[in-house]
Amino acid sequence: MPEIRTIPNDDFFAFVLDRLGEGQTVEIPLTGISMKPLLQEGRDNLRLVPLAPDAPLHRYDVVLFRYNGTFLLHRIRKINGETLVTRGDAIISVETPRRSDVVAILVAVRNTQTGELTQCDSLKWKLLSRKTVLIKSLKRRVKRILKRNRKG
Repeated sequence: MPEIRTIPNDDFFAFVLDRLGEGQTVEIPLTGISMKPLLQEGRDNLRLVPLAPDAPLHRYDVVLFRYNGTFLLHRIRKINGETLVTRGDAIISVETPRRSDVVAILVAVRNTQTGELTQCDSLKWKLLSRKTVLIKSLKRRVKRILKRNRKG
């Protein structure tokens, strides 16, 4: 079994950015919980490609971007010109990176337990993405209504 080593985040992302800068596709393990339940740490590897300057971005795309001195992988919820509104599927807060902050776009997800590779342009992925966003939005709305009713 190969040895597992932990390296500092800055070193890891420097390596990833070098590969992306060379136009290469990278596959990295997912860390964090902000994209649950669709993407899960310990299960999913993310296949990312560099974002070409003229490549279109769309609502529901998942992108890797620089934000406040760190890297985040979140879903685009809205596009306002050169400004994106992004959010992790499992969190409430949003970020507003500029398009120029995006370094890569998610093109596929590999389940490391089964080996299954799901392409992000597949109907399966698109339906799961929209279902996840819809369910999370509905849950937030119901919680707000319940909270308002308890106060009233």
